Amino acid sequence: MSRLWWQLPGPSRFVARIIQDLRDGKNTVLCLPEHTPEGLAGTIRSGLGDEWSWYTFQVQEDAGVVDPIHWLFARFVSHARPDALWNAGTLVTEDVFAGKLLWLDGLTPHTWPAWKDFLKDYEHACRSRSVFERTLFCIPLVGTLAHDPPAEDICLSHHYWQGHVDLLDMFVFTAVLLEGKPMPDLLKRVVIALIAHVALWDPLVSEYLARENLQTIFAPTPLLQEIAKERGWDEGDEGLSLSGWHRGMQDMVDGTAKEHSALLAMRHDTRALQRRIWNAEVGVLLPFVEEQRQDILARFAGVLGVPFLTRFGEAITDIRDLEIGHIESQLANHPAVSNSVRQLITQLRKIRNALSHLESLDPALLLSGEVLRGLNGKGT
Repeated sequence: MSRLWWQLPGPSRFVARIIQDLRDGKNTVLCLPEHTPEGLAGTIRSGLGDEWSWYTFQVQEDAGVVDPIHWLFARFVSHARPDALWNAGTLVTEDVFAGKLLWLDGLTPHTWPAWKDFLKDYEHACRSRSVFERTLFCIPLVGTLAHDPPAEDICLSHHYWQGHVDLLDMFVFTAVLLEGKPMPDLLKRVVIALIAHVALWDPLVSEYLARENLQTIFAPTPLLQEIAKERGWDEGDEGLSLSGWHRGMQDMVDGTAKEHSALLAMRHDTRALQRRIWNAEVGVLLPFVEEQRQDILARFAGVLGVPFLTRFGEAITDIRDLEIGHIESQLANHPAVSNSVRQLITQLRKIRNALSHLESLDPALLLSGEVLRGLNGKGT
């Protein structure tokens, strides 16, 4: 699913900015948290087309790569004399080193300082070379290294993977994951919303939940705790002191700072997790309840009566203002109303009352046949 992920609106805009900087002749540093979705390098390479010869290197500490200049000359400028001046300025003048793009993986706190110093010198040296002749570096800094990029300059830019995913991206991604799964339409809409609100910005959580049964989807805490354990987020207070964006624990979603749902589950923050589930259910089910209310009003207009006195002493004089609870009380024993319709109205009232009191739903309510069918089959 990595190809789909980077084509979504938010992620694709992130990639487009990187590609534009490369085309403008800028070396780029990508500041990425741990657990960034896979496929970024391939997406950038595909977007660039044949503009550069692409090279991917795994930086190895035991291969002398802590000395970038000598490593680059040895790798690309084999004819260089040993007694020649080897530095960033002479490297960019070598025609055999022109027109390439170098992606460096595997940088560590040990190897990065030397590459950071080199990149500062190389950025300045690039200014003497035309945009079309430059070899450029695209360097992902992952985790703690993401906090230590070199300063931006004329030929060097930063790109932080932060705040680029919104709920629309997650809705689309999750909907594709569930495509083809046999499920009533209303239930699928709730499941998509629920997974999106729990995953927030993390497609791996969407992928995990999309493979699970409904019981796990509606009560995802154990699965989320397993994810937290896999990522080392269960290390106690000492480990949590390192928490933050660079570890994948936090991000911005729709302009608001959020903690990862797996972190909430590991902390047993049931209230926060339930609020995310509630948000998902409200967005789908309150409109559904209102749609069903309107259909019921239209179908039973000749049976329902106004004025209607509520239990609070309020007189309702317009039939369109009757709430689902008012409708239930009037139709509860009416012979013109079938038992299945009465059960549907009762379930709709329970759904509306729970959501109005900021409570997530008992899945049994949603899975009831009456709700999934709706008054005129609109729930299916």
